[in-house]
Amino acid sequence: YATLKDLLAKTSDLLQFINLTLSEYDEKISSAPKDGNVIAFPNPPEDLPGIVDLKLNTDNAGQGGIIPKEKKNSMFTFKDGKWRKRPNGSYEVRFRQFGINKSFCRTTYEEAEKEFRKFITQLNKTFKKPTERPSGVTVADWLKVFLEQYKKPFVCEKAFENLARISKRYIEEPFGARRLNSLEALEVQTYLIGIVNEGKGRTAEDVKTLFKGLFETALSNGKIKNNVMTAVKIPKHYRLNGSALTLAEENALVRALNGSAYRAVILFCLYSGCRRSEALSLRSSDIDLDANTVTIETAKVKNKNRKARITRTVPIFPKLRTVLEDLPKTEYPLAVATADKITHEFKKLMPDHHLHDLRHTFTTRARECGIDNELVSLWTGHAFSGNTTATVYTHFSMTFQQKEAEKLRY
Repeated sequence: YATLKDLLAKTSDLLQFINLTLSEYDEKISSAPKDGNVIAFPNPPEDLPGIVDLKLNTDNAGQGGIIPKEKKNSMFTFKDGKWRKRPNGSYEVRFRQFGINKSFCRTTYEEAEKEFRKFITQLNKTFKKPTERPSGVTVADWLKVFLEQYKKPFVCEKAFENLARISKRYIEEPFGARRLNSLEALEVQTYLIGIVNEGKGRTAEDVKTLFKGLFETALSNGKIKNNVMTAVKIPKHYRLNGSALTLAEENALVRALNGSAYRAVILFCLYSGCRRSEALSLRSSDIDLDANTVTIETAKVKNKNRKARITRTVPIFPKLRTVLEDLPKTEYPLAVATADKITHEFKKLMPDHHLHDLRHTFTTRARECGIDNELVSLWTGHAFSGNTTATVYTHFSMTFQQKEAEKLRY
């Protein structure tokens, strides 16, 4: 046919007869003789009567011509990459779809783009997108239900934010548009092993736990017929326990904090054993210097009534008192920066430790000073050593706690 208009007027299903693979189609486009905006296929499929001339679609730049909609939907494109500029100035592009994990990091954007385009071209030749069943809830839709109904009511706000962040990056972005019932065990297995191979064993465990809950709740609600996660296994990740600062390291930290804007919040964590989020949520009204007590909002409480503050009141320990006396009289005197910023600043001072190690340091010093472990657990917001009787029935008076707190001198 002479023009595309005539072609479409004659038959709407002509493209169904063009049974060419993507690579073969591209070869035809690139090698065919051109006359203006017309491409002639010298060797058309046998099912087609005569030579087919297709007028180029100039609005479809970069595609080389008219591509059937069903063929186009099955192809990966440059837009499937997630780009970011790293702190060191280099450019990184990540591809996470259908269990395929690939990333490119190059000095310049142009170099990264070139590598990624080569990858996409090869992928389109070797990988076929899985055909999804048209019925069933999507991963993104059920993930939203799972987080809101099965996670949010049972964890603290900070923990939920972390779950939502991991879910978006590792589940919604690569699988969100898929039907939940289209995911296969081997596909999820390959995807998780890919995360492990990136050196992110802890992340892989967290993602596996989320996938497990996602499928279990969907199965219980009749959204799927099978839980593919029963066949998914990943290597166990062994997490390193924190380590307490030595006395020499503790003294060095105190000296290094002189004049720092983060001095008060870091020393509060060191001398109270609280979590960083608990320090940031401290209010001036929580401090009672006359009664020698400070009330801390407990961050890590399951089945938390989100409308109420869950708190614990502890004595003001000898080294802690000076820190509290010097605080400004603002509503949140320790909220000088975000939690991540404070962690980053601490890491610069103590490269071999994490901010959470200050909790280990407080517990270690308290035990070294002869304070009972159950009382230390109470002060730091932990359960009593797994002892149900102690947890339920033990109530230390504040008078006793104040007396024991005086032992914490070193």
